[in-house]
Amino acid sequence: MLTHITYEEKIKRWAKELYETDPKQVMKYGWKQWDDILGWIFGGELILLWWDSWSGKSTIINQICINVANQWFRVVKYSLENRIENAAKEELFYTCNRIRKRSCRQPYKRWPFISNEYWEKWKLYDKDFKVIMTEAYKQLSQIPVVELDKDQNVAIEDIVKLIEEEVNNWTKLFVIDHLHYFVFDDVERLDLQIKNVMHQLNELARKHNIAIIMVAHYRNNTWREKWRDMKP
Repeated sequence: MLTHITYEEKIKRWAKELYETDPKQVMKYGWKQWDDILGWIFGGELILLWWDSWSGKSTIINQICINVANQWFRVVKYSLENRIENAAKEELFYTCNRIRKRSCRQPYKRWPFISNEYWEKWKLYDKDFKVIMTEAYKQLSQIPVVELDKDQNVAIEDIVKLIEEEVNNWTKLFVIDHLHYFVFDDVERLDLQIKNVMHQLNELARKHNIAIIMVAHYRNNTWREKWRDMKP
């Protein structure tokens, strides 16, 4: 319904909402600087995280999920990239290196790690590798974050249905990583379809008083042209 209200009514509604807000039910990013500058994470919010490719967006968002889950909020993350195993390798890699850093040891190198070169009998064999991997596995296994397992491409309608289901499980934060993996029908008007996705997710966030963080990995399609300084 569309109607008019007075400024007084607007202030009255917000004052009532403020009075009824429980600070313990408001999520934080988990880093003091982020919380001080960006504010906390409230229900009804649609938050977009984007930057250039290979700038660590997925790594940051994984840590936000962990931080929020450790505050005893239920978190669901939809990673839309092709293989969830790839994301798991990244998390194991960074966790192993954090463990090594605590004991002042050199970090593992990314590609040899992912290629399993530190395991017994292989080229860069490290006698501590099995112990560190076991510790990293235990740490990550205890993280109360729900992930998406899929064997098909995902459309916005699929995500809307999944979110509606998870709202009934008291999930407060949803994360959608790799927005460009959504299935779109009309590649010629990708901008309009992305806009439609934003509208649908925004309505979901407001309807259920949940927070949704979206992570965009779009590349600049004009980088070869004279507008190469433009951002996507």
